[in-house]
Amino acid sequence: MDTLLLNLAYISYVTASLFPSGPKLRLALIAQSIVFIVWGAVSSNRSAIAWNLVFAAINIFQARLILAVPNRVRRSAVSAPVEMMSGAFRRRPVWVHLPRRTHDAIEERMGNMTRGNILGRLTTRGLLAAAVLAVSACGGSGVAEPTEPTIPADATSIVDASARAMGATTSVRFELRREGAPVFIDEFEKLTLNSAIGQFTVPRSAQALLEIGIEGGLTTELGAIALDDEVWLSNPITGNFETLPAGYDIDPSLFFDPENGWQPLMENLSDVTLVGTEERDGNSRYHIAATAPAPQVEVITARLVRNQDVAIEFWIQPVTGEVRESQFSAEFEGGEVQWTLLLSEYGEEFDIQPPQEIET
Repeated sequence: MDTLLLNLAYISYVTASLFPSGPKLRLALIAQSIVFIVWGAVSSNRSAIAWNLVFAAINIFQARLILAVPNRVRRSAVSAPVEMMSGAFRRRPVWVHLPRRTHDAIEERMGNMTRGNILGRLTTRGLLAAAVLAVSACGGSGVAEPTEPTIPADATSIVDASARAMGATTSVRFELRREGAPVFIDEFEKLTLNSAIGQFTVPRSAQALLEIGIEGGLTTELGAIALDDEVWLSNPITGNFETLPAGYDIDPSLFFDPENGWQPLMENLSDVTLVGTEERDGNSRYHIAATAPAPQVEVITARLVRNQDVAIEFWIQPVTGEVRESQFSAEFEGGEVQWTLLLSEYGEEFDIQPPQEIET
C-alpha cells in the first residue's frame, strides 16, 4: 500500500505536467505534496518525504513564474510554435520544462516511461533539436569538401578570394547563435532572439526557425519566412503565420545577403591578419582576424548589431574561399553580446515557399 500511494503521487504529478499549467493546478499539486509529506512523516517513509519535498519546491517555483507572467504570455508558453520540415512548417506544442536535475531524478525513479513518453514532450530543448535535424535534412549532398588547389596562405589573397566566393553564392544554410546580453526583436523589449537556423536563396528568399526567449524565463520557437519584401512570422499563440507585425524587427533573408552584405564586408575589412590554418569539425580552415565595418555588420546580422565596427574572426574554406564560421562580440544597450554564425550547404537547392495559410 505504501508503494502504491507513493507511485500515485509520482504519476499524478508527471501526468499533470503534460497539460497547460495554471496557478490553481500548481496549488493543488502543492497541497497534494504536503499531504504526502505528512503521510510520510507518520509512516516513517523517508522516500515519500524527500520526493514530495522536491515536488512541492518545483510547483512553488513554477506557480511563482506563472503568477509573475501576464496571461497573454502565459498562454503562448504552452501554445504552438513551428517545426520546419522539407521546406514547410508544422504546428506543435511547446511544454514548459522541468529543471534538468529533476528530469534525471524522475527518470531514475520511473524508467523508460518518463524518457520515452514524457521528457520528450516537456523539454523545449528536445523540440529545438528535432527542428534543427529537420532543417539539416532539407539539403546537403554529402559530397566531401575539396582539398586542393588551396588559396595562397596570405591574408590578402584569402580575403580577396573569399569576397568573390561570397558574392557569387546562390544559396546557403545559416545558423546564428547568441550568448551574453539579451537582444530584443520587438519594440516592447519582451522577446529576445536566442538563435536562428534557416536557409537562404538568392535574390532574397529565406526561411528560419527562431528560438525566442520570453520575459519571465520561458522559451518558444517561431517560424519566419521572407520572400522579397514580404516577411511572415508565426503567431506564438495560434501557430499560424501572419504578416510581420508592426514593432517587430526580424527578417531572416538579411542573415545572408551576398550582394549587400558579405561581399562588401570581406572587401572592406581592415587590420586583416592570418592567424593560421586550423581544423574545425574535421576540416581544414584558414583562420582570419580583422575589423568589420558597421554598415555591413548591420546587414549580415539582420539589423541586430548596429552603429559599431566589430573585431571579427572568420574560418574560411581554403579552396573555395567560402566563410564557414564567424565569431564576434558587440554591444547592445550597455551589455556585451557574443555572436556565432555557421554557414554550410552552399549551392544547395532549398524549397522556400510562402505560408499556405496566412492570418490577416
